[in-house]
Amino acid sequence: MFEVAGSAPSILPRALFVGPVNGTKYNQSRGFLADINPMRSTVFQFDLGELLRTPPSNGSLEVGVCALQFRLPVCTQLPDGYPCYQFSGMEQEVLQRSGMRIEFVDGSDRPASWVAVPLVQVWPGEDTLVGTFACGVVGPRGVGGQGGMVSWLAESVNGFELSFLQASNGGYRNRVGLFIVNCR
Repeated sequence: MFEVAGSAPSILPRALFVGPVNGTKYNQSRGFLADINPMRSTVFQFDLGELLRTPPSNGSLEVGVCALQFRLPVCTQLPDGYPCYQFSGMEQEVLQRSGMRIEFVDGSDRPASWVAVPLVQVWPGEDTLVGTFACGVVGPRGVGGQGGMVSWLAESVNGFELSFLQASNGGYRNRVGLFIVNCR
């Protein structure tokens, strides 16, 4: 497994969609508010095009390794104006083995190399590696011919609850939330 620093260059989600657990309709979260609990789940949509490079002149496909990372700083480390998250707590995670299940749900082909952690437990003050996958030049239209758009669904396991403002391009770039980092 790879270790990736929280300060590593990263890709932020382009959009978040929140909806009921086992639902088929998810509404876009315009304020980048994520909600993961027994009643609601969140889809994080990324554009891997930011990682894609021009194919080498010999026509080969160059592939690297990327990681999906969840960052949860301690609330006192967040900048002024950035809201603290609401979290069910570390005790619940330990005693009830609660956490998140994060699954690849993009409509295109799943990256064949996606390797995920079955139960993602996050701890305040730590960055958690969720999974890894091959990335880089994967074709003229990106992963699965979708121009590089990929999505992951985060669901509650055993009563886990976490609501937060996902860091976005609009501000607070490297704060709370799910990120893609390049491990090359």
